[in-house]
Amino acid sequence: MNIFVAVILGVIFPPNALAAMSMLNQNSIKESISECMIKGVEYYAPTQKTIFVSVSVSKDDYKDKATVVSKTVLLSGISRRRLWKVLVVNPRKTKLSNSEDLSKSLLRMFIVYFHDRGEIEDILNRLEKESVLNPHAKFLVASPMIFENNSAIAEEVFVALAKRNVLNAVLLLADHLNIARFEIYSWFPFEEGDCNQDKIDNLNLIDNCTYGHFERNASWYTNKVPARFKKCTMLVVYARVPPYVLNMDMVTSLEDSNDNHGVEISLIRNLAKMLNISLVFQESPILGTVYRNGTATGNPNDMGHLYLPPRYH
Repeated sequence: MNIFVAVILGVIFPPNALAAMSMLNQNSIKESISECMIKGVEYYAPTQKTIFVSVSVSKDDYKDKATVVSKTVLLSGISRRRLWKVLVVNPRKTKLSNSEDLSKSLLRMFIVYFHDRGEIEDILNRLEKESVLNPHAKFLVASPMIFENNSAIAEEVFVALAKRNVLNAVLLLADHLNIARFEIYSWFPFEEGDCNQDKIDNLNLIDNCTYGHFERNASWYTNKVPARFKKCTMLVVYARVPPYVLNMDMVTSLEDSNDNHGVEISLIRNLAKMLNISLVFQESPILGTVYRNGTATGNPNDMGHLYLPPRYH
């Protein structure tokens, strides 16, 4: 009869002890990430607003984890404080557009779990397709998995967020050298006045967290827009509505124009001068309407998720 043991630093563990250690590691990950995320919600989630929790389901798991996750330390901790309404959704199984609680204007914080590489792109695609994703909200993205290269995972996540114009986001990933310790990443696309938010050059490890205790107490959601840019170009789509927009025939730039172009054009022009931004104008025949429930049509609706061509970055 063969007896298999594992020897680590001179300590002998029988097979059943190794299994127990693996279970202990999984519990450490779950408890630590939950406590860290609870602290993040306490510090940064707008009170009396809805928190949208996207539940990740791994490809190898055939159980519906929405019920399981609803009983975790995270959701128990959030619900116990009674400061937010929490919606737990499995994007792969739930028809999101059928819920009145999911108007994107009402969603001020998203918690997104993922397991596998590439999964975050699928989740965001679904939220965008269902008109739920609010790019102006705060995003807390996390994974309970251990990856070999956290920097590569972080870049993949923030590239996916950048495609949807999401700036206010942090990412929690387990430190593979200490699985109860979570690395907290954020990005600063305009840190040097550059306007190309597709570049993920300014991706930073801003803090570490273990069981809800932060090492640096860094702010997660700081102002990402600088006081002045480096002469970036911004596209302005307008409709002719006097007296707000006037004398815009054949006008694509205001660099050499002293004409009166209306109240709103003057406001935008002064703002662009202050921020050191160049303006390019494009007329739209569609004015659009903003409704009381936060939804919109035409140009106002496009402002919620507009992804500009590279030449306007």
